[in-house]
Amino acid sequence: MQAIRKIVDVDAISSVINIPETFGKKVEMIVLPLFNDLELTSEDMMKLQEGSGFIKAIFESKKEDVWNNV
Repeated sequence: MQAIRKIVDVDAISSVINIPETFGKKVEMIVLPLFNDLELTSEDMMKLQEGSGFIKAIFESKKEDVWNNV
């Protein structure tokens, strides 16, 4: 599966999507293909999450250090 990630100015997309002011002047836009007849597998979802940095941020969090001692 392919995904496009791009940092865009909120003003450039405000006519297409309503972005809250709290998001600031720039946002990250992620575009994924839509497959109506195809469901994402767990492996597809893992690949998408790898690139987001979300999992890395969780593992590097001081709050999550408790799990390293298990």
